[in-house]
This record gives sequence, structure tokens and C-alpha cells, in this order.
Amino acid sequence: MRHRCDRTSDASIATTIHSGGRRCRGSTVALAMARAQFVCVACLVGLSVGCGGQADPFDRVPVEGTVTIDGAPLSRGTIRLIPDESTTGPKVALPVVDGSFRGDRTVGPVAGGHRIEVEPDESDEFPHDGEEVLEQLVEEGKRRRGARAKSPRSTTHTFAAGEPNEAHFDF
Repeated sequence: MRHRCDRTSDASIATTIHSGGRRCRGSTVALAMARAQFVCVACLVGLSVGCGGQADPFDRVPVEGTVTIDGAPLSRGTIRLIPDESTTGPKVALPVVDGSFRGDRTVGPVAGGHRIEVEPDESDEFPHDGEEVLEQLVEEGKRRRGARAKSPRSTTHTFAAGEPNEAHFDF
């Protein structure tokens, strides 16, 4: 006579509980699958940790500051720090929130001259409903955002090596 076996709630154990209270052996397939899952998770964890990677070859400097437009703090936007022709290094883009931006030594610019571009985020200027946006644009006589791109506001600035840099930009 065969007895029904119910699986335990612990999926990592390849045993089941017999309806009469005795343990019966689960399939070897279930055990093999549990082991395979463990190996896959272990491999994914190992890959996500990595081997330490290559260090950043650029000598970056920390930077923080403010961005104002006509004297008022920029509520949201992006500040781009673009090395000029005399400075070798990557471009940097940092978020501006409530008029402030910050970049540490891991994401900041390299020392030297940079062109500074600031682009306000105007995504909250209009309601998110498409029909309301179109009606509001027509009423205000504005074009759609993609119709004519605004050029970002820009200036220049030199960041010093070996020290925290504080920069304040008013456009």
C-alpha cells in the first residue's frame, strides 16, 4: 500500500513527511535542483563582488557648490563639468537639487580648467497628463519641449588639485 508524502516547507531539504509521521526520501532530482540553485546564487554573488576592478586612472578632486539662476537657487537640474583643451580627464555630470551639487573624489572632476554647463530640469513645469500639457502649451504659446532645445547656460571654472573645491555659479 502506498502512502501519500507531503513536502516540508524547507525547500533546501530533499525529504518529505510521510502522512503517517515517518520521513520518506524525496527525489534525487529535488536535491540536485537545490544544489544547482545554491551554486547559481553563489556564482552570482561572486560575479557581483568582482575582483576589485581597475582603479580610476584620473586624479579627481572633491567639489561642491551652488547654482542660482537670477539669484534664486535652481530647484532641480544637472551641472556638467567638461574639461577644456588643456585638461585631460572625463566629463562629469552631477545632479543639482535645491541649488546645491556635490561630487567626492570618486565622481568629481579632475584638477584644471573646465567649461561649466547647467541645464535646469523643467519636467515639473507642466502637468504629466498629455492632453492637459498640450492645452497649456497652446494657451501659453509655447512649443513642445523637443521642438526647439534650449542651449544650456555655461561659464568656465578652474578646479585646484589637492584640496576641496567650492564653486558658486549664478546665471
